[in-house]
Amino acid sequence: PVPSPSGLIAPGDPSSSGAPQDQPPETEEDRRGTDAGSGRTAGPGQSSSPVSGYGTSDPVFSSARLQAAVAAVDRALYLDGEVLDEATLRQILPAETGTSGEVTFDPPVCAELAVSESVEAVQSAALAGLAYGVPGEAPTVLNVAAYGDGSILDTLGFIDEAVLSDCADVRMSRDGTTVTVTNTRLEISTTAEETLALDTRVSGAAGQTRLVAVSARTGSVRVVVSIPAPQDPEGAAREAAVLIDAVLTELGVAVL
Repeated sequence: PVPSPSGLIAPGDPSSSGAPQDQPPETEEDRRGTDAGSGRTAGPGQSSSPVSGYGTSDPVFSSARLQAAVAAVDRALYLDGEVLDEATLRQILPAETGTSGEVTFDPPVCAELAVSESVEAVQSAALAGLAYGVPGEAPTVLNVAAYGDGSILDTLGFIDEAVLSDCADVRMSRDGTTVTVTNTRLEISTTAEETLALDTRVSGAAGQTRLVAVSARTGSVRVVVSIPAPQDPEGAAREAAVLIDAVLTELGVAVL
């Protein structure tokens, strides 16, 4: 992974696409959940447990509910994508925090920003995703995560901003090969409470690759869309915003 918005899987990794998953059925419990903390009725698949304690509460949405929302967006936008369930995503996630000692970063602080907090953060989250695009090419990947404790997203937001302040330009070296990673902010808005879009370019002896990643957070829900090799970075960011808005609307948490 390279320093970029804290997504759930390596951006643009073709292995991120899993087998198509059917939309999980909504249970009667999902439909009737009640929020114990405020007395309000919870939405389909929304946890009825009050949020308390770092990493100890159930996510506000179940993975089944997130997967159903992603599947609905896939159908509504005619993406013909592959819905990624939580089990598939966890097979792709790094098993440990930190980076390999074989890779060096300049500046060194960027090594910790690359994976540590973002990997730890998703261990207790509910997850779902979507991969779509042209067969044989790296797919566009949407990831959505719901957390029991929204405070961890404050940390991830800090990491995202640190990418721009401390790691806008990074050199990564391994086995005598060096690549330069450049991160630039793109101006984009969504119906989330917070949005950050980055245009990330990776240059090295083998050539240059590019990735647009847009991360958005509302409450304890985070959505990240990664679009590889965009011809028009601003247009890619707008495409990502459409996906993010659709997911948040489907979950009933869009800020209108």
